[in-house]
Amino acid sequence: MDNLDARIAVMKAIGKDEICAAQDGAIKPADGYLTGAQLGYSKTGADQLRELYVFDPEGAKAAMEKAGYTMNSDGYYYKDGKKLTMEYLVALDELDIKDAAPVMQAHLKKIGIDLQLKELEYSALREEVKAGNYDLASRSYSWPDADMFTWIFHTMAGYYSDPKLDALIDEARYITDTSARAEKYQEVQMEA
Repeated sequence: MDNLDARIAVMKAIGKDEICAAQDGAIKPADGYLTGAQLGYSKTGADQLRELYVFDPEGAKAAMEKAGYTMNSDGYYYKDGKKLTMEYLVALDELDIKDAAPVMQAHLKKIGIDLQLKELEYSALREEVKAGNYDLASRSYSWPDADMFTWIFHTMAGYYSDPKLDALIDEARYITDTSARAEKYQEVQMEA
């Protein structure tokens, strides 16, 4: 998905509270990649991301239309005569992700996006992502520091390549002042 408005629509269409409910309340909604327990976390940044990606199905539809899609009589968005169908790679050995996938699928259907789920073992999913064979994919990570962005978004990780994002990550990695580091990693999250 190379269209920013369409990506924003996907984020606005998914209700985090229902995903948490599908996990029997074992998880809490996140507003970004970092939590308050991680070095580099910024409450201000989390608030910005929460506001940007608030659950808003009508806002999601508006973003889809801004992206150039039109709603067809079958209830799905189309562009250039082609129905918008996305494939979501789901790690079947990551139960929390697997349980969330049908909730995401239902939410996207409500706004007119056909989300097809493809379950793979995590190692196979990772290879598909590295090869670029996906529209959406799940990732699971556990890292005490925001330096994890190096292994998720930096070109050297092999999943993604963006020179501007690489430069932000490289700069943030070496900041020793915790407040300045949190601010720089917030820039990373907003760019990612």
